[in-house]
Amino acid sequence: IETRSFFIPMHLQPAFKEWVGDEQYPVAEDGAQRGFYLPSSSDLTSEEIEYVCDSIYKIVKGSL
Repeated sequence: IETRSFFIPMHLQPAFKEWVGDEQYPVAEDGAQRGFYLPSSSDLTSEEIEYVCDSIYKIVKGSL
């Protein structure tokens, strides 16, 4: 299943550095490190969506 990184928090982006300074936002940083995007396209078939959902379910179920 193809994924990609979530987001870069604004306070870590060079374009916003002058407005933020050295402030830290641990919740945003944690979300950026642990989050990810799942496939989300109007071209996904029902079978592909079911495969993604089943796979996530198995991973979560196995970690409980």
